[in-house]
Amino acid sequence: MQFSLRSTVSPPEVHLSMDGELDIFTAGQVRRTLSDAVGNGCRSARLDTAGVTFVDASALGVLVRARELMRSCAGTMEIVAFSPVFLRLCVLTELMTLLSVPSAEPEQVAAG
Repeated sequence: MQFSLRSTVSPPEVHLSMDGELDIFTAGQVRRTLSDAVGNGCRSARLDTAGVTFVDASALGVLVRARELMRSCAGTMEIVAFSPVFLRLCVLTELMTLLSVPSAEPEQVAAG
């Protein structure tokens, strides 16, 4: 299982960039990083999932809870880049709006 998470914390913003398999084992890293960033004064989270090659339901749950964490402190979270795999799963689970995933062309969804 390959996963890397890079974060840039510059309050009031945190930027996370993920590559590899986002699953039950790796989603905890994302949760902890976002939670720490909120503790350090970040109120805006920007997530780059362009390098994500696999996503499971537990990881989506972590992202939904992270969005709620950001909202609870009057913050925002948005997906600024996405892989076809991530996009397709968001479309299939109808999480596009909830996770603030930008709209995509039908061929991008089909490619996932």
